[in-house]
Amino acid sequence: MSGAPSTEFIDQMAEKLSDCFDSKEDAVRRMRLATWEVHTERAKRVEAPTIREQLDKQLGFHGRNYGLTVLLDPDQPHKWCADSELWAYAVRKAWDMTDMCSIFHEQWSLVWESVDTDLVMTDREKKLLDELPDEVTLYRGFCGKHGTPTGLSWTPNRDFAVFFSNYRSSDPQVVEKEIHKFSIHCLLEGRDGLEAIVLDV
Repeated sequence: MSGAPSTEFIDQMAEKLSDCFDSKEDAVRRMRLATWEVHTERAKRVEAPTIREQLDKQLGFHGRNYGLTVLLDPDQPHKWCADSELWAYAVRKAWDMTDMCSIFHEQWSLVWESVDTDLVMTDREKKLLDELPDEVTLYRGFCGKHGTPTGLSWTPNRDFAVFFSNYRSSDPQVVEKEIHKFSIHCLLEGRDGLEAIVLDV
């Protein structure tokens, strides 16, 4: 599936997210869900005439690690997926501001599968992806205590993986994997380096 997902998809994903929260008490605590309603009410009081501005406002008020929750908020009238371009913008915006992506690996995988990556990537990012060798070494930095060696987020830059492994980590770890570049779902330039989204690792 690619492009703008159906409202049924958003409903199912929101339900999966709710189930995930209920089963991961530590994640709920760390993401400070008790403040959700407060931030939502604050966001409603800020004028945002366009849908993109409304999304930016919601993400801005709720802060880091709420990106997926804003994206799949069942109380929203599914306006983020009004069309393929808007959905691509929403997914990238939410992803860029989220730290703990691996906690919701299944949910983020389904979201990335639903989006048209041609609309997510910039022309420069498409060019960088095209210029990668057919067989590419990717690296993943993570915290050995709380993170996982498998996940969606990888990079062709080992120094960047090392940097990320040390980010708020008491046990930095780096793993590497050889894959064909066509297995890279999309390549994003940001977060101080190149990030490869890989769904099948």
